[in-house]
Amino acid sequence: MSKLTAQGYRWLPLKEAFESLPEIDTPEFNELTPGYEGVWCRYLWTTTYFQQFFHDVVIVTHGPLSCVAAVKNFKQTHYSLHSALPFAHSPCTNMDENAVIMGGTELLADTLRKVDREYRPRLIIITDTCASYMIHDDVDAVIAEVASDVQAKVVYTPSPGFAGVQCGKAVEAMGPLVAALMDPPSEIDPEGVNVLGLYYDTRFTEAEGRKHGGNTEAYVHLIEGIGLKVHRIMNAGDYNYLRTAPEARVNTIHTAMWGYPVAQAMEEQFGTPWLKRQLPMGLHGTRDWVMDLARFMDREEDADRFVKAEEEKLTGLFEETKEWVDGKVLLVECSRNSQAKYGEMLAYARLAQELGMKPYVYSLHPMEFKSQRDDLVAVADVEGLNPPVLIGPYPYHQPVNVEDVMADLGVDADECLYIYDDVFPYAKSGSFDPSNVARYTTSSQMKRVKGSSFLGVGYAGTAMTYRGIIESFKAAKRKSKPTFFGRVWSSTPFEFQFAPIRKE
Repeated sequence: MSKLTAQGYRWLPLKEAFESLPEIDTPEFNELTPGYEGVWCRYLWTTTYFQQFFHDVVIVTHGPLSCVAAVKNFKQTHYSLHSALPFAHSPCTNMDENAVIMGGTELLADTLRKVDREYRPRLIIITDTCASYMIHDDVDAVIAEVASDVQAKVVYTPSPGFAGVQCGKAVEAMGPLVAALMDPPSEIDPEGVNVLGLYYDTRFTEAEGRKHGGNTEAYVHLIEGIGLKVHRIMNAGDYNYLRTAPEARVNTIHTAMWGYPVAQAMEEQFGTPWLKRQLPMGLHGTRDWVMDLARFMDREEDADRFVKAEEEKLTGLFEETKEWVDGKVLLVECSRNSQAKYGEMLAYARLAQELGMKPYVYSLHPMEFKSQRDDLVAVADVEGLNPPVLIGPYPYHQPVNVEDVMADLGVDADECLYIYDDVFPYAKSGSFDPSNVARYTTSSQMKRVKGSSFLGVGYAGTAMTYRGIIESFKAAKRKSKPTFFGRVWSSTPFEFQFAPIRKE
């Protein structure tokens, strides 16, 4: 019996694994995966969703200043480090102990007037916290009170932290909020295409003289390549950019987790049709995404010519990559915090299958797995992908060790490719290091390649992934000189070589 089996882990096909889990709000689920409750705060996700992408929108926090500080610290530590997020400022009513007891509506009214006067935003979004929500401050009444004093549109998005304890459920609630900010279309652009759920990628393109960031460029290439037009990339731009999104003919999807909720809400409110296929990665995955759009827009002949021309450019690289991965398995490590990565990591599993590899998915925490049904629909129902997933207790949100996974599967260092999420990479010199086990990072901050999507989408992104996989196997052939990261984390002593000190 393997170590993982003894600990209660087992491999199940993706869809069967999902169905085997109890509902997340039941005692049975807490017994299965103890200790994971209340990790994600809906206030964090509401501010992230709007603050991160839109230029002329101000988030006003109705609550204690400590909530703003906690979220700002998290964003500056993680988002800015990874994705160049600008300084995340949110004016705050700074409710104290008196306001928490007696009410803070006067504080909110004064704050709204000051924000409108000093920042002149097109849109003000009020987010509340646990404290203000629990005392039922009448936010709508405050909005009515200040309506004649402010020029910006003011909307309220209830967002107490306790309203969304799972990342998937918190983001799911954002779709109707985003759609509520849009206007009914005055006309429909018959060639206009939206891309929903494109995370990050809206900053600092001007410095390089480019109109779009790398991920956006990938979708522009696919859409314009079949004679259509990009209408909106969501979420990005200013308030007018957002409110006119329903003028597109169709919505397409980047990631299901971020895109599906908005697409569903837009269909309900405006009748905007949408396509369910996500993440055009790999030759087959990209072809399927493009052809779905082409069939809907009656551009199949144009799309067929476009796809064949693009695939011809990558045929040699595709075949070379297949040779390197022949007979290998793909170890897909989802992170403890799956966020949007659940779908993205499974897209890499799909890409691996195209190359002839067998993917195995692990460290997909049951709480996020079960709460993100949209990703399951996109992967299993739309694409028919059903790889083995390691299901088990994952107590207190802890991952399983990749070396234990290898032992459970009976594969050695030369028989696998290890891919991991943005955080928590594993290395151990002497047994599991890039110098002896091929690994490819899906981390956006670590694989930015000029002229390519750092998320790996589109044809340029696919080429980048193929080259990265090849380089990973080349690096693993050296079997010596382990990486600094692996040496630090290993218990095996290694001599560190320092450059000689130059004497003046």
